[in-house]
Amino acid sequence: MDRRVVQALMQMPERARFMKGLYAWLGFKTSIVPFAAAERTAGCSKFRLGQLLDLASLGMTSFSMRPLRMVSAAGAVISLCALAYGVYILGETLIYGNPVSGWATLASGMMLLSGIQLLCLGVIAEYLGRVFEETKQRPLYILDERIDHSMVGQQDLAKKGVS
Repeated sequence: MDRRVVQALMQMPERARFMKGLYAWLGFKTSIVPFAAAERTAGCSKFRLGQLLDLASLGMTSFSMRPLRMVSAAGAVISLCALAYGVYILGETLIYGNPVSGWATLASGMMLLSGIQLLCLGVIAEYLGRVFEETKQRPLYILDERIDHSMVGQQDLAKKGVS
């Protein structure tokens, strides 16, 4: 790694670091170094399924609010399905009659309320995600190089022949 990349990584104050994501987030030019991994000479990997799932979870939650938005989407879908089911039950009752009274109203009402709860939970999750982004305190920009503006003005004047 280039020293500039290391310095940029050191500016990241977050504690739960998903390094593969941070490397990409920094935006520096990358190169691929192909290699063939040798067979393990002794023992077996100590990385268990639970640890792999933790790593995947860290990667998803460190750089994306998509899982939080999926809660809102699920709530909206469930609410729409409940409304559609309620309309279907209403139509069936009016056209054919309903042999089991009260069950359809109860089922569609529970679905609707569950969907609304998930939708509200998704809104809260959106706010929580924004708070999480702010608490990471990542810098807004990573500078590749800094230019001294006072020198730039003098260089421009020198190019024009003004002293």
